[in-house]
Amino acid sequence: EEERQRQEAQRRQAERQAAERKAREERVINPMNTLPANYWGINGRQLMDLARQVAQKFKGRDENPNVYDVVEKLIKPLCMKSNVSYAILMNPNGLKCSTFVTHAWFESFLAFVEDIRKHYPDFESRVFWICFLANPQTWRPEELTALL
Repeated sequence: EEERQRQEAQRRQAERQAAERKAREERVINPMNTLPANYWGINGRQLMDLARQVAQKFKGRDENPNVYDVVEKLIKPLCMKSNVSYAILMNPNGLKCSTFVTHAWFESFLAFVEDIRKHYPDFESRVFWICFLANPQTWRPEELTALL
């Protein structure tokens, strides 16, 4: 019994070490660690495409989801495998931002996009830094803190 427990402990330790090694390797090559934050942008066309995806995904349920719901139900699932932000998922080489946009987590996502669209005549080509799209939402808080 002691031998079985010892072997099980060794197996768990080896699995932890392998997972830690893989995580270190991913962090080294992850563009979130190599691109400067001012390149974590999304342009207006991409934001409108995301708005269309949101309208389709939430159709018939919550027709007007807030930012938090969009992040939980759309952004995180889309970005989970790549381990990057939505902006970097859309632009792996980055897009240099020209405009910083702030938001409220419980505001309507679709109204948020529409307000930005109406405010900028060059909306489609303008590149926005929006935290919930620029920052990797699937990362643990301590990883995000280290990144920023």
